Amino acid sequence: MKKIITILLFSGICIRLFADQAPHKMHELLLKPNLVAHIQLRAAGNGFFRIQILEVLHRKQSGITEGDYLKVKHDFNVVCPPTFPKQFVTEKKKALAFLTYHNGQWHLTQGEIAFMVDDKAEVYFYEEGYAYSAPISGWKKSVTEYNHHFMLNQEGKVIPKLGSIDYQSKKHSALTQLQYVSLGQMERKSLNTYPDLKEIDLIPDLEIVEELKTDLNRIYHYAAKPPITDSMQLHIQQDLLAHLEKKLPGLRENGVYGSNFYSLVIEKDGHISKVMLHRVIDTAVGKEIERYFLDHDQWRAAMNDRGEEIRFEQKMVLKIVPEK
Repeated sequence: MKKIITILLFSGICIRLFADQAPHKMHELLLKPNLVAHIQLRAAGNGFFRIQILEVLHRKQSGITEGDYLKVKHDFNVVCPPTFPKQFVTEKKKALAFLTYHNGQWHLTQGEIAFMVDDKAEVYFYEEGYAYSAPISGWKKSVTEYNHHFMLNQEGKVIPKLGSIDYQSKKHSALTQLQYVSLGQMERKSLNTYPDLKEIDLIPDLEIVEELKTDLNRIYHYAAKPPITDSMQLHIQQDLLAHLEKKLPGLRENGVYGSNFYSLVIEKDGHISKVMLHRVIDTAVGKEIERYFLDHDQWRAAMNDRGEEIRFEQKMVLKIVPEK
């Protein structure tokens, strides 16, 4: 019975999150992949799907060309998140895919694949606060220019290749301009001239009513005093990484790394009633995140602006970096 309840719970979470991709920074999709391509799904098997390359937009250390077929590692049985359903393979849908080659296999970079809608592919860049929607020709122009303007330094941080005089004197494509704005080297208002960029409403508008009473059963997404502060999140990350090294030895050596996004529902008495996995890089990592918070399930309660204890969803991230 417990197993059935767990499956139903996570199925509900995944349905809700299917259209809400987890956040990632621009350079993780635009500088790190070995291949950015317009693709068509062709087949699927146990732990993989097969694609045909329709057009290469950008490649790095790869000889893949148009017409090639690739086998991409993908577990359709992962409870959460469903990057896409198997039905898409049957329908042979077309998409914009970001692909990385690692340990002899192709993977979706950050799990990102944007399916075509009205001949456009849309990708949300939550860290930068904008979504970019364009046809494949627009994506190819933007991705090519972006890689001409930016690179990663030795610390893995994105930096401009050009001097300020060179890049400030020209009109850029949307993705290049967005990255300059995110680096603080261009004004944000300059993005208003790009129709393919849409600002993401990260914080919903709030209607403040003085007499409004606290909804006792509502799970809030904002708290004046959250249960877990930024410094506590850093401590949790370090402790959780140590937990993973103990429970899953050799994790990073086996090529399992990246960002894991999850949330904790913390009740008014401070205990964790639910762990919600939004996007995890491996099912075993997700199970250990859940197990960790079964053992660390008591925190202080969240409080609203009136000093009342509330139910609260605390968003968390666990970053596993490659072994150096």
